[in-house]
Formats: sequence, structure tokens, C-alpha cells
Amino acid sequence: PTGPVVGGLTANDFSARVGGVLAPVTAGGFVQEQYWLVVQAPAGLLDDLYELEVSLEESGTSTVLATDTEFSAVQYTSDKVDHVLVIDRSGSMGEPIEPTNAKLQAAKDAATFYVDVTRTGDGLAVVPYHHDVAPSPFAMVPVNATERTNARNYINDWSEPNGIYPAGATSIGDGLYEARNQRVSSPTTNPLCSFVLLS
Repeated sequence: PTGPVVGGLTANDFSARVGGVLAPVTAGGFVQEQYWLVVQAPAGLLDDLYELEVSLEESGTSTVLATDTEFSAVQYTSDKVDHVLVIDRSGSMGEPIEPTNAKLQAAKDAATFYVDVTRTGDGLAVVPYHHDVAPSPFAMVPVNATERTNARNYINDWSEPNGIYPAGATSIGDGLYEARNQRVSSPTTNPLCSFVLLS
């Protein structure tokens, strides 16, 4: 946290293991001075909690420069999950962050990564808010390839007045209340839910 931020790395500079089993890093990006990775969960593990090990490797080699392990970080479950992404699009989200990115762009990047890792059969909704919920939410749908594309397009629309662009005040309560409504009215029968607030 107090050290320098190292830029210029790619997903190819990282490797991952789940429960000691190699887990391919399929994508990644630099989001608000953090590296976000999309890791393919290895097949064959039973429903349980597993440790996640991520290593930074010397570019073009398998020489490990640094590694970190988080215990009980990955849960395997056959249960599907309803996900609701709640995105703050108030005026302050348009303020720049270093080097040139805006807070809202960072939130959109994170939301897009999240959409990419939903499983087919999960539920997905996106709720943007400022002083009200606006525009109308991307209502809860069962996830498939088409709905992932639709959700990414919805998240990355900057057009006025129906896109997600920075304006207005901040009412987190409105956003979370609508997230709850999306879960309550879900067309899925998924037993689990996840709410992610990006602000």
C-alpha cells in the first residue's frame, strides 16, 4: 500500500493456482492502480473452500518474482448466484484519477470484469444511480453469452440521457434499494445472491 505502483504488466505476467491446481489466467487489466485478473477455475475440485495463490513472474519466463496466497478465498459450489452490480454515476465519479482515468471508467471496467466471470445460469442485474436510480436498470436476467454482451454494452454506454455518465448527487440508498428489488423479482430460482457496490 505504501510502495510504488508498477504499471505495464499484462495478464501473461501472472500465474494462479486454486487448491494447488494450475488455474489459467485468461484476461486481466489495470483498474485504478490495481491489477484485476480473470482466472479460469480448474475442473475436478469438489464443493468446498480453497486457497488462491497468485504469482508474478518475470516476463517471458516462469521465474517467480513474488507470490501471495489467500486461504479460503475460492468457493466451489454447484449453486447458481444472482449478481447485482450497483454503479455510482454521480457527478463526483467524473473526477479524474491518476494518470488520466476517471472514477466512473474504473467502476465500469470493474463491472465489465465481473460480468465476464458470471456463470451461465447465474442471474445478473445492473443498477446505476445518482440522486435517483437512472437510467432504468438492466433488469435481472439468467446469464448466457448474449446477456453478457448486452450487460457489457449497457455498462459501457456513455450517451446522454440514457447511458451511464457522471451527473447529479449521490443516493446510495436508492441504488441499494433497487438492487434488493432486482433480487426479489428475479426470474431465476438461484438460492444465493451477491451485491457489488462500485462507488
